Amino acid sequence: MPATLPSLDPALQRCAKKETSSLEQIYRQIAPPIKALAQHVLNDEALAQQALHDSMVMVWQHANHFHPVHGSGYAWIFSIFRYRLQALQRQTTVNHPDRIIAAKSWLNDIGPCLDHFEAPLREHLTEESAQFIALAYCKGLNSFNIESVLSIDANIVLTNLTAAFNQTPSAPLPSSQVDNATIAFYVLGLLNGNQANTAQAAIAEDDNALKQALYWEGLFFQLTHLLATNAPDEQAWEKIQNTLKLTIIPQPLKTPEKSTRPEPPATRGETKATTTQAATNSAPSLNEKRSESTPTRPQKGGKLRLLVTSILLLILAAGLYVWLVPIQPELAAHNTAKNAENTPPEPLSLHTVVMQPPGSTSTPGWLIVSRDPGVLHLEPLLKSQLANDEVLVLWRRKPNSPTTQKLGVIDDSAPSQIRLTSGFSVVEPMLYEITIEQNAAELVEPQGDIAFIGQSFRLEVPDPEPEAPPVPAQ
Repeated sequence: MPATLPSLDPALQRCAKKETSSLEQIYRQIAPPIKALAQHVLNDEALAQQALHDSMVMVWQHANHFHPVHGSGYAWIFSIFRYRLQALQRQTTVNHPDRIIAAKSWLNDIGPCLDHFEAPLREHLTEESAQFIALAYCKGLNSFNIESVLSIDANIVLTNLTAAFNQTPSAPLPSSQVDNATIAFYVLGLLNGNQANTAQAAIAEDDNALKQALYWEGLFFQLTHLLATNAPDEQAWEKIQNTLKLTIIPQPLKTPEKSTRPEPPATRGETKATTTQAATNSAPSLNEKRSESTPTRPQKGGKLRLLVTSILLLILAAGLYVWLVPIQPELAAHNTAKNAENTPPEPLSLHTVVMQPPGSTSTPGWLIVSRDPGVLHLEPLLKSQLANDEVLVLWRRKPNSPTTQKLGVIDDSAPSQIRLTSGFSVVEPMLYEITIEQNAAELVEPQGDIAFIGQSFRLEVPDPEPEAPPVPAQ
């Protein structure tokens, strides 16, 4: 990591505690290179703003899953951003001749590419290989387009890069499923569909592959200093706050409104600190209109949170009851045999997910329970309004990985089941999301709007109490 960039690890850890000021620190530090990279790859101002917005929303939502042992905070944030950037890039129509001309001009402007790489990777690269990496990462070009820009045989350069990536001495241990070069090419966006799926599965299941992905991301994002950057956009920051329903801190030039109610001197410091914290811990709503923030009253807010939590638990209990009714006869038979041996019964353990609409704090939309290994039972609680060509698709991923696994198309008209294929084991914790998609059969990553989100947890349901033996008549 360049010496001029301070670590973002502490800010991410504070962000995990929902400190709004830490998210602002991350935004002001990371927004300029993210926005610049998005503009170079997408060549569209609106889409670049969307990539920045979506990335910061995801950072706030998932900061509690950041672990420094896997990689730096910069690499973790850029992995989220690059994942979203590549999804947006697939939705754009590109004029390839114009992109090739612009890429050639950019290479002429930055000078020798190899000078911008740091050891130890630089020791294994040629100038052509360095240009190949820069065009893939900073311009979002594929191998075919890079071949046209550099007038070279892409296969020869890719072979040289494979050897260079696998020989980099400081790289983490290779994954049990793929080598270091495959993960590096995945980060650069140079793999085809099947190869990308293999890399995604490895990153989702293997900690070494995850460390590899963040390692290469940490090396490649240093190339963003080749891109011209601007100061962070204040309107973009306010939009992020509105999406996350965070308290918007007034700008210095604005005069804060004074409260008409007198405050005791001893509590003013506490009141001031309270207004700078996050108003909610809700997921983003991308279509939500901007709304003005209002002062919070701590006492009423506490009662409201307690009420919302109670309602959610009641709904969850009711939903679980629906699923557990068919299991009770099996439990009763199991307990009868156990009680005959005078041994305590083992509780039933369920992999459980409560899915909620983005921006909602108390409205479950789906209930997902796994009774048997490899099988997910889905219970729809809300009906989604879909167009004729739209379907709901269920995805999941590990909390510390940006790679998503596609579980399948689901129907919200009735309860259903999904049988997990090989490599899709039921483990905790997992993040689930349901998106609204078109052409779902062709997708390997979510592209549509998020309809529901949720995180799995392990719920232990105790066996029913055995009936008391009859009392003999006196």
